[in-house]
Amino acid sequence: KRCSWRCPGTGPMRGLLALAAWLLVAPVLPLVAGSRALLKRALQDHQEGRLNQAVQGYKDVVQALGDGTPTDVFSNLGAALLALDRGPEAEEAWTRALRRDPDHVSSHLNLAIALQNDAALSPERLEAAKAHAIAAIRIRPGHAKAHQALANAYQTQGDTAAAESHWALAESFAMDSAPGIAAAVTIPRHFQGHAPGDVIEVAVTDRGPLELRVRAVAPVVVDIPGFLSPEECDHVISIAKPKLARSFTFDESSDASRTSTNAWLPLGTDSTVARLRDRVAQLVGLPLKDFLPLTEDLQVVHYEPAQFFGAHHDAAAAFQRRLITVLFYLSDVPEGGETWFPFAGGHLSEGDAEEAAATPEVARGRIQEQIAAAAQLDPATEGIRVRPKKGDAVMFYNLDGKGLPDPAAVHAALPVLAGEKWAANFWIGGT
Repeated sequence: KRCSWRCPGTGPMRGLLALAAWLLVAPVLPLVAGSRALLKRALQDHQEGRLNQAVQGYKDVVQALGDGTPTDVFSNLGAALLALDRGPEAEEAWTRALRRDPDHVSSHLNLAIALQNDAALSPERLEAAKAHAIAAIRIRPGHAKAHQALANAYQTQGDTAAAESHWALAESFAMDSAPGIAAAVTIPRHFQGHAPGDVIEVAVTDRGPLELRVRAVAPVVVDIPGFLSPEECDHVISIAKPKLARSFTFDESSDASRTSTNAWLPLGTDSTVARLRDRVAQLVGLPLKDFLPLTEDLQVVHYEPAQFFGAHHDAAAAFQRRLITVLFYLSDVPEGGETWFPFAGGHLSEGDAEEAAATPEVARGRIQEQIAAAAQLDPATEGIRVRPKKGDAVMFYNLDGKGLPDPAAVHAALPVLAGEKWAANFWIGGT
């Protein structure tokens, strides 16, 4: 019943926005000569994904300003370090931020998330994560992400009632604060006017033109052959294996409906993961500075024979608005393991579709109905199935053109019948 550890909106861009505001509203602070230029360069490197340069830039600012370093510099430093998979250093940076400002909400929240990010989570780290989540809620009671992080911790401890209470609060606060996805992020124009079977060419600098094959338009589902090289697939699997842990979701039926293991890879983990990050940005047509605030860590998933993920929706929670899913297939699967979209291609009636798009509450209610209905359908005859092939990807939209959850985007990972399945979820969204 756990949502992803890395909550959208708690990563580097939250701190970046705060620090950018500090630069704008306090230009007369007595900074050491040259520190403002250092800070500006570090921010730009961070925003454009040059994480190692950003880390060094923030450290240079700290060295220049000493005790006068703003709290958000340490917060941003932690975010950049975590994106490079340097967790202990990130935790120290956020701890330093809290020494300067014990009520720094972003640092409490990031520590609440990062401390829970171990495959082998110790009771001490879990208690510390809870304490930071509780502190964030004390400072900002309506903070949806803090309630989400606290719910995750309670679930790990086996306190289901407390976990569900805080998930409900996270959902409520998220729906009150942000009813839809940012208007600037819309379905790319090159999908409009196309029909299933059409092929769309998209330029990607490091792989040449990609041929996107439209499988459905309601919702948009697109096959992308050869999105990754075999070597990239093997590398992602190799670095994910040591981090694998039991998969969870926040859905009430998740304990029975998801039987895989997964691992989380920060998007700056190494040059391969960063290259895939940049490739997805080109795929959706966004510059990195606009793209990075909308991303989560890469979730690598492993399925053994008979394992599966039942019908679900990637944006069913208000606190986790995933506009786009790009699913990488990292291995071939001899039999089974398809991604099934039971309602793709117009299986929702026009009236149902209009009703589903009326409000977020109505849309999410319809999603739960569709999940229940999918259990009565036969994947062999209903909807569409995408067969996993090493190096291929499938991209689909979880929200409609109004930024509301699309019930037709309910999907499932069918049971692996022979061999094993490796895949990775790259989510693009916003809060």
